[in-house]
Amino acid sequence: EEVLQGDPDYCQFVMQQVPTGDSGAGFRAFADWLGTQDVSAQTLSMGSAGGSGAVSVGKYRGTSYEEVWQGDPDYCQFVMQQASTGDSNRALTAFADWLSAQSVSAQTLS
Repeated sequence: EEVLQGDPDYCQFVMQQVPTGDSGAGFRAFADWLGTQDVSAQTLSMGSAGGSGAVSVGKYRGTSYEEVWQGDPDYCQFVMQQASTGDSNRALTAFADWLSAQSVSAQTLS
């Protein structure tokens, strides 16, 4: 459950890899457990980009997007800059996408 909450990108990876048949028993068991949690790759993807996502990389790993956004605007700016280079991983890009959506929402509300 801790992995599901703290690293949805890894859980998405597990769900995508198991059908390929290139996984060990422990990996398949974890994927089976994820299946009992009514979790799909699509749900995980949406969750990591949605309002309840958690940062799964860097110094704020496991911290909610909202907490980081409210507490460390400099780090959020860094994430946005890194994501714009095109060399960032999916977890960083998902957080940057969420940050972008918050910026648009904040501007709309102003």
